[in-house]
Amino acid sequence: MHVAFYTTGPGRKDFSAVTLQHRGKRWIVHNDAHDAGRQASNIAHEIAHALLGHPIEALFGADGKRSHNQDHEDEANWLGPALLISDEAALFIVQTRMSVGDAAEFYGASREVVQMRINVSGARKRVA
Repeated sequence: MHVAFYTTGPGRKDFSAVTLQHRGKRWIVHNDAHDAGRQASNIAHEIAHALLGHPIEALFGADGKRSHNQDHEDEANWLGPALLISDEAALFIVQTRMSVGDAAEFYGASREVVQMRINVSGARKRVA
């Protein structure tokens, strides 16, 4: 599979973001065709990899398939959303009875990330 398939071709809708290394610096390439909340999530996920000190993996394995370390992906899947909606933010959303849609717009995150962070932070139980 060619990279162009994921960046400009028919796979563009499937491509979210990737971290590349060039001259010793990390570069995040992301899909600007996604909505703003999704873009924020994609970028936060890649920033989480950097904060966690994950090495930059080769884009594709010897078999031509996209390669990734599942443990690293799982860690970034938890930290990325927390960078967008902290526990304090989740508590604030619940305390002020802000709607998920309004919170998503206010914090620049997707509705799914806002809801996930409210759920995993236990914000509703903590505010009750």
